[in-house]
Amino acid sequence: MHVLYVHQHFTTNTGMSGTRSYDYAKYLIQAGHKVTVITGLYGLGPFVGEVHRLFETRLIDGIKVVIVNIPYANKMGFTGRVLSFLSFALLSVVACLRQGRVDVVLATSTPLTVGIPALEEFARRGIDRVKVAVGSHNKPANGFYVRHGFGLATTRMHHGLGMNVYTISTTGGLRLEQGNGPFSRSKPMSDPVAFG
Repeated sequence: MHVLYVHQHFTTNTGMSGTRSYDYAKYLIQAGHKVTVITGLYGLGPFVGEVHRLFETRLIDGIKVVIVNIPYANKMGFTGRVLSFLSFALLSVVACLRQGRVDVVLATSTPLTVGIPALEEFARRGIDRVKVAVGSHNKPANGFYVRHGFGLATTRMHHGLGMNVYTISTTGGLRLEQGNGPFSRSKPMSDPVAFG
């Protein structure tokens, strides 16, 4: 199975940030899947100062990493952050389109705009339902998904924290769906969820 994983702030153990996406991608590789990560230039990540083209591809621990040359750093002002988020969202759609056939698309945030290329890719590839998990304590993120047509499907525990799982249909308008099935037609992974 080919998994496309979109995370603007992807980092490895050589970076100085959380490695959730890296660890999850390595797990998927070990389980026999092909993983492509679309990422940007995060100020605490491992690629700062190393990327010189708009798109560069690296192979890291079996993970195909496509780096979109859009910098982001926590020290950026509000306007710089917004421009970085939107630029990455738009250019990562291009990067996603270049990846050929994929079976599952995962998007993880921050920022919330990372869902834009994921939703575009889901709709383009005929994946009819998207599932997003967000911490139940994160009121702004929960509000964002509710305001944008996602329906609350379930609440579950993840590493001891409450997670709200929202779903939305990518076909036939914004028809909300309830339930707990996988969000793609592929079933090799049990109940895949895009964590936000």
